Amino acid sequence: MRVKNKYYDWVTFLTKRFAYFTSPEHKAHMNYANTMALNTLNVLAPFLNSIKQNWCIIGSTGLVLHGLDTQTTVIDVVTDEEGASKLANLLSVYKQPAGTEEGNPEEAGALSSIDAFEFAPETVLSSVSHYKIGGTTVRVLSNMKIKVNEGWVKLLEFIANKEIFDFNGYRLIIASLADQLKISKLSGREKDLEAAERISHHLAL
Repeated sequence: MRVKNKYYDWVTFLTKRFAYFTSPEHKAHMNYANTMALNTLNVLAPFLNSIKQNWCIIGSTGLVLHGLDTQTTVIDVVTDEEGASKLANLLSVYKQPAGTEEGNPEEAGALSSIDAFEFAPETVLSSVSHYKIGGTTVRVLSNMKIKVNEGWVKLLEFIANKEIFDFNGYRLIIASLADQLKISKLSGREKDLEAAERISHHLAL
């Protein structure tokens, strides 16, 4: 009898969550989060354009810029060690102290200084710095590596095609959807696999 009650509670929970994610309220929340992220990009873009090092935006922000119907609360910028150091100086006023990052619990306690950080230690490795600009977190990912059949490769080298977006007069370099799809599948995390499904659906339209 208890098992039945627990099952009923779980089904009820999933039903309510589905109703929320398909509701106008969720859509409004998603639009608000995306607007905040775009406002943050207005601040971030001049800094990115001022450095000569290689960099690229990946993750949910890239998907939003590509036109996918998804939500972003974190802007992920991949660069090399020198690029991360340059951005650390430029963004120092926005730096977040260790352990104050909001969002996914796996990020809690991550260091804001450029130090070792593992997203999914079996598939993705990176060093990370956290910044807060407006209401959106910016993560600068230094020397990010992803595991493929041949072993570990640097993500900046793995991304075969980068697309340049004109964003209010500044260049935003974004990983192509095809590359973002490969990255999401290789990462293997649940949220990345969900992103892969959205990308696949979008590419099939």
